[in-house]
Amino acid sequence: MARRKELPFTELMVADPNNPALAHPAIAHCVAAWNRTYHAEIDSGTHHVVAEYEAHKVYCYSLPPLTTRKNINDYIACVAFGIAIGAMLPRDTSKLLYAAQVALGSLRNNKKTKQL
Repeated sequence: MARRKELPFTELMVADPNNPALAHPAIAHCVAAWNRTYHAEIDSGTHHVVAEYEAHKVYCYSLPPLTTRKNINDYIACVAFGIAIGAMLPRDTSKLLYAAQVALGSLRNNKKTKQL
């Protein structure tokens, strides 16, 4: 009997179409980018660790721009989901969330300046 190939944890989680987080358009966009990249890398014969790293980079490139309050909230949701499923590298997550915090602060400061 052939032994089933073990998939990395992130592949199992991201591939689950019943995950309610995938109903969120920004999260679905980032996950789709991760999946496309991961599968393309695997199909080309890349080791799964390298494929996960490449998919991580594309997941990060797919994050919404930090330009509006909605985008910032979507960005935070994508980073949080990426952390939960292991699609984000732990060394990057605090920097990404800090960037979102700074962007929110900038929006607040711009709003106060306009009111003066």
